[in-house]
Amino acid sequence: MKKDVSPQRTQFIMMFFAFAFGMILSNLLSIQSAKNNEISEQEILFIYRGIEKTINDITEVDRLEIKELNQKKIRVIEKAALRQYFSDEAKRQGLDIESAVKASLNWSEITESEINSFFLLNRDTINKPLFQVKAEIKKKLELKQAGHARKKLLEDLIIKGDLAILPGA
Repeated sequence: MKKDVSPQRTQFIMMFFAFAFGMILSNLLSIQSAKNNEISEQEILFIYRGIEKTINDITEVDRLEIKELNQKKIRVIEKAALRQYFSDEAKRQGLDIESAVKASLNWSEITESEINSFFLLNRDTINKPLFQVKAEIKKKLELKQAGHARKKLLEDLIIKGDLAILPGA
């Protein structure tokens, strides 16, 4: 049986991989907590007259406002990350940014049947004939489809490890 000539090196490599795995796991957990947009109950928001105040010490109205601001901040950061991605893709493929966006988010055109089915499902709330609201319905369905495509692209970038929205963001 062959004896390991460098047991310390093997041990160091195992410790390095354990550390790297721990860092990856920590990063994934922090990304998940950032997605939830929750402020830790122990996170100090401010100090008033020497007393540390956390999210539990403020009114519900203020809590909701802070949560809303955090969600908005995450959306802005996600938009910035997507702009960076589209810019890089445009340079890599030799396209303008608009073409890179279309290529990356490739969603299908809204069909007449989709417009008609949406109208039929929401006929009671629309209270107008189809020809008057057809363009609005199409625009709304396109925006919804684009939102889903952006969300999927963000998730794919995070899964591949190309993007991480940091929890302190």
